[in-house]
Amino acid sequence: CGSLSPCHWQICGICGVAQEGRQIDALVPIDRRRLDYVTFQSYFDYMNDIRKLRNDTNGKLWDHFMALSKLSRMMVKTLLYVTLVLAVVSVAIAPKGFQWTNMLVFVGTFLQAFLFLYFVHWHWNRFDISLDAVIKYFACGFIITTSTAVCFELLESSILNIVFKVISLFLDLDMDENENENRRRNLGLESSASSSSLFDNLFQGFSGSEYGLGNEYEFFNNVFGTDHHSLYSEVDERKKAFQQQYPLLAITFLFFSAYAVAALVEESCKYFGFKMVEHPDFVPDSELENAVAMGVFDDDDDEYDERFECGGGLECGDGDFGVEDEDGGGGGGDYGELEGPSSTRQEISSRFIDGSTDGDDHNRRNGNGHGSRHNGNSNSITNNNHETKEQRQTRLARAHLHECPPKSLNSTASAITVAMVSVALGFACCENLIYIFFYNKGPLSTEIAVLLSRSLFPVHPLCAAIQSINVCKQKLENQKSLGLGRIIFPAIILHGSYDFQIMVFNMLSTINGDGDENNNNGDGDGDNDDEIDTMSMIYGLCAFAMSISFVIGGAIYYVRGSRAQKARLEHLDASRTFLCVV
Repeated sequence: CGSLSPCHWQICGICGVAQEGRQIDALVPIDRRRLDYVTFQSYFDYMNDIRKLRNDTNGKLWDHFMALSKLSRMMVKTLLYVTLVLAVVSVAIAPKGFQWTNMLVFVGTFLQAFLFLYFVHWHWNRFDISLDAVIKYFACGFIITTSTAVCFELLESSILNIVFKVISLFLDLDMDENENENRRRNLGLESSASSSSLFDNLFQGFSGSEYGLGNEYEFFNNVFGTDHHSLYSEVDERKKAFQQQYPLLAITFLFFSAYAVAALVEESCKYFGFKMVEHPDFVPDSELENAVAMGVFDDDDDEYDERFECGGGLECGDGDFGVEDEDGGGGGGDYGELEGPSSTRQEISSRFIDGSTDGDDHNRRNGNGHGSRHNGNSNSITNNNHETKEQRQTRLARAHLHECPPKSLNSTASAITVAMVSVALGFACCENLIYIFFYNKGPLSTEIAVLLSRSLFPVHPLCAAIQSINVCKQKLENQKSLGLGRIIFPAIILHGSYDFQIMVFNMLSTINGDGDENNNNGDGDGDNDDEIDTMSMIYGLCAFAMSISFVIGGAIYYVRGSRAQKARLEHLDASRTFLCVV
C-alpha cells in the first residue's frame, strides 16, 4: 500500500483509512489535529476533567464516566443499544441460531473482556491511563484491528490453500469413501458418540480456535449462506487424506499457518492498533498548550457546534468569516495569519478566547465598524459582551491545563501496557464472537466451552503485554534501534507456538479417529468407539497441558522483563532523564 499511496489506490477500507491518515499528516499541522475524529471534539474539552480526577486521586467510577469524551460516550451507548436490540430479538423473535441462551453467551463474551480490563486498568492502573483512553483502545481493537487481521489472514490462508492444492495434485492421495462422513462428524454436522462430552467440547473450543487449512471457506459459507459441500468439502477431504498419508508435510503447513497466518498477522495488527489511536494521555503538556495557542474549539452547547474558532475542524471555505483582506481577497478561511512564532499564536489565541473572532479584530484594526462573519450584518455576530463573569472564567479555564503532577516513567509504561492490552482484549472479544457464532456449529454447550477455553488461555492480552516491554524500551528508554520486528518477535514466538501445538494435537486426534473408524468398517463396535474417545482425550489432555505451559511461561517472561524494566525506569526518573511518548 505504501508504494501505491501516491496514486491514491484504495484496494480496501484499510487502504482508505491509511491514505486519509497520510493526507491529514501532510496537509494539517499537528497542533490543529489535537481533536477526536468523528466528533471533532478538542482534547482540551475533556482532558482537564481527566487531569483533575488524576490530581485529586478520585477513584469514583461515575466521575470517571462523566469525564468521558463525546466519542467514548457514543461508543458506550452504541454497545448498550446493540445489546438491547439483540436481547429483544432473542426473546421476542427467537430465531433458530440466536435465542436467549445464545444472548447470554454474547453478553458473557463482553463481560469476560471487561473483567480482564477491571483488573488490568481499574484495579491497578486507573490513574496511569484514563477510562476514556481504555474505551477508545478497546474499540480500535474490536473494530479496526479485527477487520484488518481477518482481511490479511484470509489472504494468506488462501495463498496457503492454493499451494496445498498444487502440491496435492502431484501426490497420490487415497481418498476414502467414508471420508465425507467422517468430516461431517468432526465438524459437528451429525451427532456422534462423543459429541456430548464436555471435555471434547472444551478441546474443540481451543483446538478449533485458530486458522487451519480450509477454515476461511467455512467462514464464507456461514456468513454468505454458501452450500457447505460445494466450496469446502473437497478441500477438507484432501486435507485429511494429506494429513494421514504425509504427516510431516502436513505439519509443515500447520507451522506456516500458526506462525505466518495467525501469529504474525495478529500480533502486527494489534501493534498497529495501538499506534493508530492518539490520546491526550500520551501527548506532552507542551504540545497540548501549543494546540490551545492555535485556537480553542467552542462546543459548550450543541447548538453552537457549527461555530469553529481556529482549531481542529475549522471551516475554511471562502469568505467563511465574511472578512476581506486589505487587497480585497476573502481571508476568512486563510490559515496564513496564524503561521508564526509562539508569541503570535498566543496573542491570536487570547483574542479567540476573549470572544472576538479573527474577522472582528481584523476589521477593528482597519477601522471598519462592521465586523460581520457571514453577510456584513453585525447582528449575525455572536455577541459575547453579555457574557457573565462565570461564563468568561469557564472559557478562560479551558485554555489552561489543570495542574497535575508529572507522570513518572513507570506510570507512562503502565499506561502503554494497559493501552496495548486493551487493544488486544477488544480484538480477542470480537474474535471470540466470530468463533462462537460463525465458526461454531455445535450446541450451546460448545459455545460455552469455546468461551471458557479462551478465558483460561488469555494469549492475546499476554502477547500484547510482552510487546509493551519493547515498546517502552523504544519510547521511554530511547532505544531507537528497536524496530517493528524486534518489538513483536517474542509475542510471535509465544503466539505461534501456542497455536502450532494445538493444531498438531488436533491433527493427530483427527488422524487417529479417522484411522480407527475406517478400520471399524461401520460394524458399530462399541469397544472401538471407546478407544477413539480415549485417544481423543489423551490428545486433548496433552494440548491442554501444553497450553497451560505456554501461558505460564509467557507470564513468567513478562513479569521478569517488566520488573527489570521498572528498575531501569526508576533509575532514569532519579537522574531526571525524562523522555516522552511521541
